[in-house]
Amino acid sequence: MEVTANQVYHIFDPQPIRLLDVVFVGPLMIYAGVEGNFHPTIKLSLIVVGFATIYYNGVNYHKNYNGI
Repeated sequence: MEVTANQVYHIFDPQPIRLLDVVFVGPLMIYAGVEGNFHPTIKLSLIVVGFATIYYNGVNYHKNYNGI
């Protein structure tokens, strides 16, 4: 039995999670990378992954926006 994208979105809509990632998770990771007392490699990783999270989820949110 094949599961289609429409069936998955009917069960679970990922748009609120994407928006949460853009508004809260990504900026929190960037803040932790800038202000945290971590090894420089960890700090850079947090900043890069934070920006990547915002970008990736922002693009996906925009592509899948359906007037929520």
